[in-house]
Amino acid sequence: MGRRVPFSHRGEQAIQAFQEADNLDATPRLSHGDEVVYSLEAKKARAKGEILLQPASPLAVSAGEAVTWENQPGEPFKGAHAMIVETLEHPNTVTAGASGDRMNAALGAGVLEPAIDAAMAAQARNSIEKMLCHQLAAAHHTAMRLIEHSTNPNLQPADLARFTNASARMMDAYQAGCLALLKLKTKGRQRVLVQHVNVGAGGQAVVAGRVDRGSRRRGELAESKDGPDES
Repeated sequence: MGRRVPFSHRGEQAIQAFQEADNLDATPRLSHGDEVVYSLEAKKARAKGEILLQPASPLAVSAGEAVTWENQPGEPFKGAHAMIVETLEHPNTVTAGASGDRMNAALGAGVLEPAIDAAMAAQARNSIEKMLCHQLAAAHHTAMRLIEHSTNPNLQPADLARFTNASARMMDAYQAGCLALLKLKTKGRQRVLVQHVNVGAGGQAVVAGRVDRGSRRRGELAESKDGPDES
């Protein structure tokens, strides 16, 4: 398949129209009628962009995603322009095009189904989290494929070391990505679990857990304010 023609998707055409409007607004006015002409052209370009932002056909929601068929008459093969987009409150052709590119990248890497499954399992809420879930799926499957290659009994020791080391690096990348996803979803906040333990007469219990950073310092300040313990 040849390279796709630039600005062939409605979302790309919308972006181009908005850029044209911004350029017209920034164009110096050199004559008396320039203000009227350029302002009118910019208004027309923005109106065109708003129209192009709207999907060409209704979006059908399925499995937490939305499916649209864009530019179907000119597609090189049946289903070429089927796009999966985020179920945003107001999806448009830019989000559709971006999601289609993400899905095509996952498909080319051979991890389309695991990528979608990972995004759904992680309850990815936006494009950034979805892309990270797709990377996690790709890193995991690459690591497993490298491990599979390393089980070949005919491998030379150097090749065996190369495959296992590469797999270990991909596993490290996967685990780092999991931590990054956790930080994105929790916005860097730590959760503290408070446990309530009932102890009967004569019993004794010690419950240890993580303490918020800085609590020891606050305790020292409170002790100095109340005065030293004289008992």
